[in-house]
Formats: sequence, structure tokens, C-alpha cells
Amino acid sequence: MGGFLTSAEILTMQSDWVALLGSPEATTAALRWVSGHSGGVWDSDYEKWVGGADTYGTDAAVPCLMNLVRPMDTELLAGGVLKVGDAIFRFEPDYDFSAKSNLEITHRSIVWYPYVDQPTAAQLSTVPLGDSSMAQVLICSQVEPKTK
Repeated sequence: MGGFLTSAEILTMQSDWVALLGSPEATTAALRWVSGHSGGVWDSDYEKWVGGADTYGTDAAVPCLMNLVRPMDTELLAGGVLKVGDAIFRFEPDYDFSAKSNLEITHRSIVWYPYVDQPTAAQLSTVPLGDSSMAQVLICSQVEPKTK
């Protein structure tokens, strides 16, 4: 399924996006997620670990763009998914979030929690370019989800 842009235009826009992630407008975030479990036993009835502790994986200084949702962002708020004070993080399109359960994003000492699962966030907020997208988008809140 093609878009209204040519392949060359898509490549140019993706190249510009990568350049933007290296510009002064960009920032970095530290990512932390559950990557395993130490100790305890697996309870197959409830499909979770009992006892022991989660082990965490981290990526520091991951380039991204971050925008806060403000009261004046009426178009973003109109859909009812975003709230004032939420954050929208945009990462490289090929960054893999699929294996990062209980993800936390730390930006300037504030911990953010994604609350709209992929691919919903991508469908709501990415910039589609035909069969590709320019960015991987996570919509986050400072409120920790209840599923943890």
C-alpha cells in the first residue's frame, strides 16, 4: 500500500528525521524495563513469578523528541486519549520496544510510564509514510500503571 509520497521523498524525510534526533531540538532519555527474574518460582496457574525479584535492563541516553501535552493542544486532547501533562516521546522507527515489559522512561529526572500500548500509540501519533513511519511513538504519564 503506497502513500502519496515517492520512495525518494520518504527516504529524504526519514533521513531528515534521523538528523533531527542529533540536533539541539532533540534530547535523550534513559529506558528501564523488566528483562528477567531472579529467584522465586514460576506459577503456571497465574502465569507470574512468585518470590524473588525482577531484573532490569537499561538503555541510557537514547535519542528522542519529547513533547508535553498542554491545555492549548486542543487537537490532541479532542480524541480523549491524551491528558494535559502527558508526554509524547518519539524514538527512531527501528527501536524495538516489543521485549521491554514494564517500561520506564526517565527524562530529566522524571520517570514516565507508557500507558497506551503499541500499536495503538503508533496508529494515533506516528507520521505514516506509505508502508513506513518516521518515528516510534510512546504516549506516557507520570502515573505508574496499575498493571505493575
